[in-house]
Amino acid sequence: MSHVKHLRIGLIGCGKMGRHHMASVQAAGTGQVVAIADPMADSTTFEGLTAPDVRIYPDAAAMLGEVDLD
Repeated sequence: MSHVKHLRIGLIGCGKMGRHHMASVQAAGTGQVVAIADPMADSTTFEGLTAPDVRIYPDAAAMLGEVDLD
């Protein structure tokens, strides 16, 4: 039996393409979006699109400095 690692993924920017990438990650089932960096986002921007524990950051540097991503 093979072990499939679920990747911890962070998105930088989550406009139209970012939302497409988020949906692709969810559909593939091999990863989880755990953080999003987007200066235009707040905690309500992604309601219903992400897991409740997804962390939102104002910029990529803040996200990359705090979150352990694969």
